[in-house]
Amino acid sequence: MVTLDQKIQFLEALFLNSRVHTNELAQRIGLSRQTVSKFLKFLWNSGVIHSPAILINPHVLNLQYSFMEIKTNPSEQDLLDNISHFKEIVNLDGILGDYSLILKVEVQTKRQFADLLNQIDQKIAKTFSSSYRIIECIDVYKIGGFILSKQYPSKPFDENDKKWEILQLLKKNYNIHRWAERPEFPLLTDKEVEFLSKINLSREFTRFTEDHIISKFTLTYNPRKMVQFLMKSDRCLYEHDFSTKFYLQIKPQRIADYVTLARNLVHHPNIIDLYRTGSEAGLLAIVRTQNLTEYNEFIKSLYHKFPIRDTHTTVVVDELLPSIFPPTKRIAESLSQENKI
Repeated sequence: MVTLDQKIQFLEALFLNSRVHTNELAQRIGLSRQTVSKFLKFLWNSGVIHSPAILINPHVLNLQYSFMEIKTNPSEQDLLDNISHFKEIVNLDGILGDYSLILKVEVQTKRQFADLLNQIDQKIAKTFSSSYRIIECIDVYKIGGFILSKQYPSKPFDENDKKWEILQLLKKNYNIHRWAERPEFPLLTDKEVEFLSKINLSREFTRFTEDHIISKFTLTYNPRKMVQFLMKSDRCLYEHDFSTKFYLQIKPQRIADYVTLARNLVHHPNIIDLYRTGSEAGLLAIVRTQNLTEYNEFIKSLYHKFPIRDTHTTVVVDELLPSIFPPTKRIAESLSQENKI
């Protein structure tokens, strides 16, 4: 039988390195190889693990991020269905407040963003929703709990380079042969599978890693499935829980404090993502806590420790897409002590 502590170790190990071999994982946790394979298959089948993921260093490829808040009518499910499939949308959450959806967009060029925005405009035009606002990110300090370094590749490439196409497919599903435990549903199209079959994956992984393009091999989790899984395991797991999510805009006391404040906030374990934005607030953080009470204490501590003038919180009520985030607070704390990945 797999104990609660072993389950936690299992999720943490895969999050830190999803390419870890089954034998190594079994030895580290103290389980048989068969038990590890069986448990991994259970995580796939239950939907806790959605897919393997590659964390790309955005400074290497000059990736650009934007957040879009959209007003929607609760009865207009079609809008949500129509925009959730865009590959450029990497986060999508239902929120409380003046807007009901917030999405995060990842592109490599302004032209890509303009094309995506045009498609979203057309979808919104067919609904009662006619209002949205965009928060443009200027810099990124932290993604998925990992602090980003600013190392650059020896030979940069643009979106028309074949390497970019390879990287996009590897990011979508970095090794279609690696995950035998995964249920039978395609993450790649037949054409994409054929394309990857002609590539030496090992060589591509090595090259992208050496050039600091790939920062981490990790996982995307289904947040609701993750919470359900951990809560069913044992009520004592609350101390590890990251079940509530918030978007926090932060305004420092002085303009000159932006960079210093960001470099300090990036080490806070509850801050999972951190961006410098073009909005009035200046900084945008994605925060995870156990509950609202812990979040309230988190906000109090920020004002006590850092030169902050104002904050604005948006509460997430429904996480609609899988995402990369530390499965436990223990791992988030360990990552926050690191200077670079």
